[in-house]
Amino acid sequence: MADLKRAFADGDYTFALKYAAVAEYEKTEEKSLFATLRAALAGEWFLKDVREIIRLALIGGGTPPADALRLVRDYVEARPLAENTTLFTDILAATFFGVDEIEAANG
Repeated sequence: MADLKRAFADGDYTFALKYAAVAEYEKTEEKSLFATLRAALAGEWFLKDVREIIRLALIGGGTPPADALRLVRDYVEARPLAENTTLFTDILAATFFGVDEIEAANG
């Protein structure tokens, strides 16, 4: 699973959805990550999905869990949803297709 680097919150962060995090997400949410990607690409975001994917990807990218939770509370939960939907979709797409594909698509 590829590491995606993006500006977020108060700096630049690395995001990566690791296998164990994906398994946890799918078990907790009772849906596949692919279903979440499909919905995201269709513009059908669920608040909980945006929050959890960003939080799990921060942790997978090396952010300590307590810091990841603080960041999501301050910069996802406390902000308009649309501010984070591109990041959310990029994290999902990078997980499935790789960072090079996402960077090429974003120009």
